[in-house]
Amino acid sequence: MTAPTHIAFGILCGSLGNAEYVSSAACALGALLPDLDHPRSSLGRVFFFVSHPLHRRFGHRGFMHSFFLWGPLLLSGVLLNAAILQWLAIGALSHVLIDCYNTSGVRAFTPFSDKSVVMFKRDWRVSTGSLGEIYVFILIAALLPAAHFSQVIGGPRKLVNLLIKSHKITVEEYARAGTRICYTKGQFRWNDGRTEDVRWLVVGTEEQHLVYFDGEKLIREGKYGHFLKSTLTQTDTAWISVKLNGVGMVKNDSFFYDGKKWYHVPGGSKVMGVIRSVNNAMPEIQIDRQAVSSQLPDLEI
Repeated sequence: MTAPTHIAFGILCGSLGNAEYVSSAACALGALLPDLDHPRSSLGRVFFFVSHPLHRRFGHRGFMHSFFLWGPLLLSGVLLNAAILQWLAIGALSHVLIDCYNTSGVRAFTPFSDKSVVMFKRDWRVSTGSLGEIYVFILIAALLPAAHFSQVIGGPRKLVNLLIKSHKITVEEYARAGTRICYTKGQFRWNDGRTEDVRWLVVGTEEQHLVYFDGEKLIREGKYGHFLKSTLTQTDTAWISVKLNGVGMVKNDSFFYDGKKWYHVPGGSKVMGVIRSVNNAMPEIQIDRQAVSSQLPDLEI
């Protein structure tokens, strides 16, 4: 493949990995590095004093195109927590991967094997600089806006979930959302067989399940029904939470988590654990230092 195709594919891989601008640039640069072993390549012409010795020693698409060169570089970047090093290696690996789509393939397992690695049968592969490569470049360029959009909305999994609306992915997205306020929108089937389109506030989790607030009461999957399909909307606002050691009384409508379950209570109720106001204002709590957890009233769960 030529340099424009490698750069485009490197940027695409960076976008799919939620790379920021600097990281995407590193990925694009890394996508050119393996061709340092070719004196007529884009980098080879600039760094000819490096390219010529590499070409004489290893030839083209040999050791510089090996997974055993760029794989350890990626691992080193991870171990050293060096993001730029990681993205350079990812870009280089993207180069090796897409070159396997060339007619001749690459010796990707050098120095342990000189066998060329290819993708698909010969009739489906493309030659460097051919019309087929132009089509590949156009396809990659067409995918770049979608990859960028997925980065803006929260990653490729978010983009996939907008299409398939998997509730499993929704739950995983919420786990990564941290303390941000989120809403789940989708199709909920009640235990009585009714199906309803809903948009509920996510209050928190209980074990592996999400707990929702429909504006009046808490909704638990299993007890009331389950989502057939859903998506997650993350806001830029974080929950204002207070952790209470002991028992207190809230003055406003609140949620609280006692370590096992979430509860929704009106103002004037006794609470414990993690407290959040329904309107996300700072919880107003009156602490009863003499109270113990057994003094909490029986609450419907």
